[in-house]
Amino acid sequence: QVGKVIVGLSNLLRDSLNNTVSQLTLREDIRYTENYLLIQKFRFGDKFEYRFDIQPECLDCIVPKRIIQPIVENALEYGSDLGSVFRVDVKAFFREGDLIIVIEDDGKGIAPERLHEIRDILGRRKNNSIHNGMYNVHRRIGLIYGERYGLQIDSTPGRGTCITMALPIRMEAERRT
Repeated sequence: QVGKVIVGLSNLLRDSLNNTVSQLTLREDIRYTENYLLIQKFRFGDKFEYRFDIQPECLDCIVPKRIIQPIVENALEYGSDLGSVFRVDVKAFFREGDLIIVIEDDGKGIAPERLHEIRDILGRRKNNSIHNGMYNVHRRIGLIYGERYGLQIDSTPGRGTCITMALPIRMEAERRT
């Protein structure tokens, strides 16, 4: 078990140091996120579960680098109390010509007032808050693909949070041309 965590950590560090790549395949971003989750699973044991449900045809889509892991990290940081089992699900599928990535947890959820603040921050051109993870992912997606793309956040206190990302479908073959 420790050996797996060490390999996962070394993979995370190696991928983090590679600043020459700004986009990669969804497969690669999921692999990066899996390394992060492996470490968290070791850390929290039976109190943490995760699952991926990725349609195979989505795996070769090109996405901005590291868009899933920061959202999963936010879920763990703010959604879990780890008094009970905390679960994060990551899904990807095509819908109406877009790549949809959903990161959903069954944690504490977000109070309506705070959810309104977060949505307001996501709508700004500049973020003056200390909360950067979700904003940075949302802003990068919008800058690369246009304002119609980005994050949508829904949450119910006591039931969890769902982050939905919409991106245009760009396939691996397009990156090479």
